[in-house]
Amino acid sequence: MQNRLQTRITSLSAALCDIPETSRLLATIPQADAIRDKLAEPLLFQHWDELTQRAIWIASDGSHVRCVTVTGLSVLEMADMWVSFNERLSRARFNLSPQLVREIIEAEIDVSVVLVN
Repeated sequence: MQNRLQTRITSLSAALCDIPETSRLLATIPQADAIRDKLAEPLLFQHWDELTQRAIWIASDGSHVRCVTVTGLSVLEMADMWVSFNERLSRARFNLSPQLVREIIEAEIDVSVVLVN
């Protein structure tokens, strides 16, 4: 049996008018400066951070932003679920949530996922 890290999902959200909270949410995100100005419009940003081995999704509806981060999966496991993730997220009207990400991961690659508050 392969020894694997526990798969974990963390989530942060902020109102864009709350500059300190939005800055805190973006503080650990690669390319944060590049996407900060785009948050005022509907946006979905996906990124695999090789350095920290984590998948990052950022969604904005123009007034609120949410960042969902997944750790404990390999880049290959994440690649296997990108297509399914995009399809399911579009069906969910781009309502990015930690629960939705957990459902997709558990369905697509059959691993147990812990939601972290």
